[in-house]
Amino acid sequence: MSIHTYLSRRGIPYLPPLPGFTYFLSVTLVGTMGINSCSVEESTDPNIIFIMADDLGYHDLAGYGQNLFPTPATDQLVQEGMRFTNTLTPSAVCSPTRYGVLTGTDPFRQYHTSHVLFNGEPLVVGEQEATIASLLQQNGYRTGVIGKWHLGLGDSLPRDINHPGRGPNNIGFDYSFLVPDGHNMYPRYYIENGKIVGNPDYYYSSEIEILDRVGYKLIQHIPDDEWENRRPDNEISTVIADKADAFIEENKDKKFFLYYPTHSIHRPYTPGPRFFGKSQIGPLIDFIMEFDWKVGRIMDTLDRLGLTDNTIVIVTSDNGGFGSGRVRNYQDEQVDHQPTFPWRGNKGTAYEGGHRVPFIVRWPGHTKPGSESDETISLVDITATLSDITGISLQPSDALDSFSFLPVLLGKDYGDRIRPYTVTGTRGMVHLAIREGPWKLIYAPESREAELYHLDDDPQESKNIADLNPELTEKMIALLTNYIESGHSRPDAKGSGHTFEELFRQREARNQLINQQFE
Repeated sequence: MSIHTYLSRRGIPYLPPLPGFTYFLSVTLVGTMGINSCSVEESTDPNIIFIMADDLGYHDLAGYGQNLFPTPATDQLVQEGMRFTNTLTPSAVCSPTRYGVLTGTDPFRQYHTSHVLFNGEPLVVGEQEATIASLLQQNGYRTGVIGKWHLGLGDSLPRDINHPGRGPNNIGFDYSFLVPDGHNMYPRYYIENGKIVGNPDYYYSSEIEILDRVGYKLIQHIPDDEWENRRPDNEISTVIADKADAFIEENKDKKFFLYYPTHSIHRPYTPGPRFFGKSQIGPLIDFIMEFDWKVGRIMDTLDRLGLTDNTIVIVTSDNGGFGSGRVRNYQDEQVDHQPTFPWRGNKGTAYEGGHRVPFIVRWPGHTKPGSESDETISLVDITATLSDITGISLQPSDALDSFSFLPVLLGKDYGDRIRPYTVTGTRGMVHLAIREGPWKLIYAPESREAELYHLDDDPQESKNIADLNPELTEKMIALLTNYIESGHSRPDAKGSGHTFEELFRQREARNQLINQQFE
């Protein structure tokens, strides 16, 4: 179907394409395919639990084809809900995806939000920036976040590791219990409602280290003495599972939203005692099984409290898994398990293995049990979808890149596709990828190198056909460039765009600031 025909059938005026380009929509037309008019016929106020693993690959769950070890809880969700096979994370690494999930805005709108953060970085969510938590909170929901945060804290540079400052309780969460960064990062403590849990008299003394990540300088606190460990790695799963249960129990008579980003299955692989060795394969596999157990605990709690029928449960991951070479047994031998199968690449790359993740939704009475969708969606679509479900009207400055996939959940017609295209990327925008239908462009904005794939014909991205299709490649680059410069892609949204040059100048300005302050 041509662009002109598509728009005409929907009563949308057709604007001329970019000069010399006739194949793709320009970014100014992105919103025309978004759907925010699909109403929920019954209850519009379900409880919502969003569970996001850390580094869980597409093939790490039995519900997505692996048959090496059991994952019964997520299997049950697949049987009782809808399994998505074409869900993309906005970034191939953790912090940028977490930003996109909470704000509904792609992390490539600003340079800093495209990076993995270290323990010296302030909160990257702006004071006036809406989050799905703040939107639901304003709509009467009790909101909580329990688990790995990794979006920075406070407003100072470097952030104060002894006084967390501005955090989730300031951007829409009524309750927070955090592993503040990755569980591989220091200090080893929890933060509950903005306060460090444990000995209030203990002071974490540190030195500042400047890290260079793909040409960008980030700040890390490193110990200058022996740091007290208040968070043993192999106890984290049980601690946050208990906190999640308590939050649900406390709010069982209210409508609630629980954002539950687990620390598992990120390295180091530290399952608790009841799961260490359980798989008889290796520590990573044990850790995956422990993650599945955490999902099962949530499900059991909902059953026990009679909340299952009015609760949406979503399970996904923040980026793709590690490649097969990272999966080792107890003898440090490679295990025959491929976390990102059947896709090329893994966490940190622009290939499908870096972005395509499990995504399961159970919504009793709304999603058809045992159903499946290959519709392309992004985790940034969570904000628009949950807003659609709960009747929230997004403002132009909200959720700049979020599209509602509610019609998919309800099994209703939504036209050709939910998203006209989807943008993903790697740390620091070294590579950005744009998918429009079966076509996928991987582009390096600074070197201007390009790769082009047709995913229907070549799902494993084995043959770069950019040189064979120079005109099409240029059209895809133009579409990506327009996306960046427009500042938004959601229908009715309005953001401030930047050129690639301006975004990389943000990098240089930040580097100069770090140099002046610390070197």
